Amino acid sequence: MIQEKAFVETAFQKLVSRGWVLPQQLTPSANTEQELIAFAEKYHINIPPMYRAFLLSYQYPFSDGINTVIMQNGELSPLCLFLPTLSIAELEQNYLTLQTVAQDCYDIPLKHTKHLLHIGDWGYGWGPLCIDLSKSETDVNIDDKNTWQLVWLDHEEDWSEWHTDENGKLIGNPAAPHFQALLEWYFMGKFEPAFEQEFHIKLTKDLLCNNEFSQSYWEERWQTK
Repeated sequence: MIQEKAFVETAFQKLVSRGWVLPQQLTPSANTEQELIAFAEKYHINIPPMYRAFLLSYQYPFSDGINTVIMQNGELSPLCLFLPTLSIAELEQNYLTLQTVAQDCYDIPLKHTKHLLHIGDWGYGWGPLCIDLSKSETDVNIDDKNTWQLVWLDHEEDWSEWHTDENGKLIGNPAAPHFQALLEWYFMGKFEPAFEQEFHIKLTKDLLCNNEFSQSYWEERWQTK
C-alpha cells in the first residue's frame, strides 16, 4: 500500500497548496491498520487500498464538505462532496445503517446490499456515496460508467425506491471511476483549470463555498463564455 499512501499524501498536500486547509489542520487519523483488518474480516469484504490509505492518513478537517468542479454528463459543473475521515466505528455504523434502510424501507435483502460501503454524501443531500466492493479497480473503464466503483443512491430521482438490477442487487448511479479519481477531482482540483478557461472566472475556496455562486450556475446567471 506504499504507492497509495504516497498518492493520498500528495492529495492532502495539494489541498493545502490550494488553500483549503492549513498544514496544522492536518492531524493524523486515529484509525489503525489492525482496526481496518478486523472490520474487513468481520464482514468478509475487501476495502480498496486507496480508501484504506485515506482512512489511515489524516483526520479530514471539514464538517461542511468540500466543493470543486467535476465533469458531469459531459459538462463542467460545481458539486459539493461530504467525505469525512470516518472512524472504523463510524464506517461500520454507516455500512450497517445502509443495509437496514435498504431492507426496511425498500425490501432489499441483506445479501443484495452488503457490497456497498457508505463513505460519504454526494452533492447537497443528493444521497449516500458508496464504494461498490463487488467491482475491481482493475476492471474500471473510464468510458464505461457501468464499471465505476463509486456510486450514489439518489434521493432526488425517486423517493419511493432504490434501484436494483435484474438479480435484485442494489445499484447506484455512477459517481466516480474509483477513489483515486475522487481525490484527483476534489483534493487536486483536476477540472478547475478547464472550468476557469471556459467561463473566464477564477475559482477560489471562498467562491466554491458560496452557495449563491453554486446556485447561480444552475440558473445560468453568470456564465460569460
